[in-house]
Parts: sequence; C-alpha cells; structure tokens
Amino acid sequence: MKKARTELTCDDAPASTLAEPAELVPAEEFVDKDMLTQLTEMGFSNIKAARALHYSGNSSVEGALNWVTEHENDADLEEALMVPKQTPKQKLTAEEAKSHAAELLRKAKEKREAEERERERERELARVKMGKEMAAIARIEEEQKLKRIADERKREKEEEARAREKIRLKLEQDRRERRKKMGLPEELTPEEKEAERKQLEEKLAEEARRRLPVKPVILAEKMRTVLVSIKKEHSSNDAGVTTCFQTLFKMLANVARSPEEDKFRKVKLTNPALKSRVVDLGGVEFLKLAGFEEAVGGENGEQILELTREKVDGIVLQTAGEQLDSALKNPFFGVL
Repeated sequence: MKKARTELTCDDAPASTLAEPAELVPAEEFVDKDMLTQLTEMGFSNIKAARALHYSGNSSVEGALNWVTEHENDADLEEALMVPKQTPKQKLTAEEAKSHAAELLRKAKEKREAEERERERERELARVKMGKEMAAIARIEEEQKLKRIADERKREKEEEARAREKIRLKLEQDRRERRKKMGLPEELTPEEKEAERKQLEEKLAEEARRRLPVKPVILAEKMRTVLVSIKKEHSSNDAGVTTCFQTLFKMLANVARSPEEDKFRKVKLTNPALKSRVVDLGGVEFLKLAGFEEAVGGENGEQILELTREKVDGIVLQTAGEQLDSALKNPFFGVL
C-alpha cells in the first residue's frame, strides 16, 4: 500500500515538520459484523455492504438499505472503501441505534418530500406557462378573425363603390344622349346642376339614416367587451354566465330565422326567466348593441325590450352570434 507524499513548504524546514499520513484500512474492519453478515445474506457484496454501513453511520441494516437506495447509481459503489485507521468507536446501544436509524429515515423522508415539492412547483410553473401561451394564441386568433371581418367589409365597400361609379357613368352617358336627341346642350345648366346636387344630397342623407351606426368590426369589439365584462363580474357563477350567453344566442337566432315574428322581437324585462338569466347578469346591454331598445308595452305598461322590424339587420345579428359563439366555445375567452 502506497503512502501519500507531503511536500515541505520551505527548503530549510526540519524533517520533524513532515506530517505522517494516516494509515488506510478497509472499511469492513470498522463496521458492525452482524449487520454486515445480514446485508451479504441479502445478496449485497462485502464491499457494497461495508460502504453502505460506513456512510449510514453503522447504525442499522435499515439505514444501510436506505443509503444504497439513494446511491445505487454511484459509479464507485462496488469499489473497496479505504478509511483512516482509528480507534474503534463504542458500539451504540439498541436504543441509540434505533433512535439513530429513525433520524436517518426522517431525514431521507424530508429530502424526498422536498424534492417532490420542488418537482410539483416546476410542473405548476410549466402549466401556468402553457396556459399563458394558449391564451395568447387564442387572443391572436380572435384578433385575426376581427381583421378578416374588417378586410371583408372594406372589400365589399370598394366593390360597391366601383359598381356605383360604373352606373353613374352609364347614367351620365344616357343623359347626354337624351339631351342631344332633344337638341339640348350635353352639359347641364347651372339650375339643373343645383337641382341634381340637392337630389343627390337627399339620397345620401336617406342612405345615412339606414346605415349602421358603427362599423361591424367596431360593433364586434363593443359586443366582446360587454361579454368579457359579464364573465369577469360573475366569475364565481360560471354556470349562470354560460346560461346567460346561451339565452342571448337563442333570442337573436330566433330573430334571425323569423324577423317577422313580433314575439321574438319583443321581450318583457319583468319576465322571471329572462330576469334571472339575462337582466341580472347585465345581458341587456348586449341586446341593445344588437338593436333592441327599451320601451313600454303591454296592457299593464310593462318595461320591454323591442327590436323594430326596420332595425333588424342580418350583419349585426351575425356579428352578435359570432361573439356569443366564441364566448361559449373558447375556454380562454376573456382571460387576457
């Protein structure tokens, strides 16, 4: 057996200052022989059993087994353990050995529990991160959908403008030809131009009265805001919010299918079912965005919501339906 060399710190140091290295002997010499025998009978080699008893405090077979379980992947588990030769320690009493083994088991249990808590914390962080990523994806999809609606409306308006210009040019050409046949100058007189201008202004004013109060994409955003507000204000009543959205969807779907039916376009605010499902949760604001207005009706002068026939608009109802469908089917609706 080779002894470790210890070098002098200065050239003239006396030989007596050299530290004599401690003698190394196998760990088997200092472990409990009975416990070593029990472990070897279990199938462990002398080397592994001695190493386990040494590092577990030479207190109990259970402690050694726990140590082997925790260090079964150590690369040097089957290498002979050499330890400094020392005066044998006094063997623990049965009570001391039992207490020491219990302490080792307690520490091992605490370590496992701490590791499990850390793993659970990491899993929870991963779940939160995944939830945020999915919510962001859902938000992006919703924004892209609104953008598609806006782009479609823009395209429709451009096509409508081109069609109107084509008709205008055709009418202008026909007018010129008629005036020419009648022996009149092709250009209008100042009086005729003024009359035509007034007629055009009246026509544009009439179209403005029939036009939507807001662009569909802006209306969609307002509807979404109302639904998100309902969901957040009543977050503790998920079932009630779902019922509210389903009721609103059914009411508007009935109007879209049968716009001539008064019973679908007039609802009593005092109706118990409507009050509990829609009114109390703030759904009236959504119905107003869809075109409903508060009014007084019925024999008893009850408060009602009414959507007049001339205000039934397919685009508005479709927009409302899309927002309600998203609120019902999208699990991340209103998260951001």
